[in-house]
Amino acid sequence: MKFLFYIILFILLIIVQTAILPNFPFFSQSFDLLIVNILYMSIVFSSPWLLVVIVLQGCIMDSISGTPFGLYMSAYLWICISVQILKRFVHPGNIIFLPVISALSVFVENCFLVFFFFVRYGQTNFYSQDIMLMAKQMAWAFFIAPLLIWIIHFCQKKWSWFVDRFIENKMKNI
Repeated sequence: MKFLFYIILFILLIIVQTAILPNFPFFSQSFDLLIVNILYMSIVFSSPWLLVVIVLQGCIMDSISGTPFGLYMSAYLWICISVQILKRFVHPGNIIFLPVISALSVFVENCFLVFFFFVRYGQTNFYSQDIMLMAKQMAWAFFIAPLLIWIIHFCQKKWSWFVDRFIENKMKNI
């Protein structure tokens, strides 16, 4: 049943990112919300299946985004691997861990985007607007992503409680 929660969360984040946020000028250039999902799953799980799930999420994002195929998949994998390594040295509950890793994750994703555009188009010049956008997204991630991760954790706990009660009630009726 946990998988159902993460599937719903994945779909919800895609809908919010692609259909809702662009309608608000203040949020139109926010960071990739699926980074929050990747970070949460990377912090909570250590299973090898996590990499499979992240590859699938990356492939889906690559398919619907219009970016070169492999961009999101590569970025998400490196973010996950980085968090898995950092978890060994820094406790994820550390107050500075989530904001810093969130901002660094946005930086990694933007670096992959720059790399893909460089390889594909040979574009080597970057404008101050591009750097400002990256800095703005990193600042958003620094402050907003930890809050979203906390909300996801809270919702996941409520979901587990609800599912446990639902199954318990169904077992009593049998």
